[in-house]
Amino acid sequence: MPKTPNTYDRRIQLGASRRRLEDAIELHRQERWNGAIYMGGYAIECALKSLICYNNQTNNFTDTQVFKKGLQGSDLHSLVKLLEALPNIQKVLESNSYRQAWITVTSLWRNDKLPKNCGLKPPLLRG
Repeated sequence: MPKTPNTYDRRIQLGASRRRLEDAIELHRQERWNGAIYMGGYAIECALKSLICYNNQTNNFTDTQVFKKGLQGSDLHSLVKLLEALPNIQKVLESNSYRQAWITVTSLWRNDKLPKNCGLKPPLLRG
């Protein structure tokens, strides 16, 4: 039986973030707004997990401080909670032009379901 890869590995998370970003871009190109938002959030989640591993000098998310302190369940997919484990990145987001984008993404994206109506009109997503 082939060994199943550990999806908590930072390299798998980084690769997944790249693939989900490609998916989000294609969905956006096709004007499939909800799917683009969902995949974009998923890409961010995976990238944050990979970066947390890198900052903790480990290859597996389960070996990180944030995971060992009890980040589990739905919180494992919370962009806000994941960002809390990266204070330097959090400071950058709070102090520059990406702040509003971060607020928009985290208010719309939910890992457990696709929103029926994200509340954004297409021109806002195109720009």
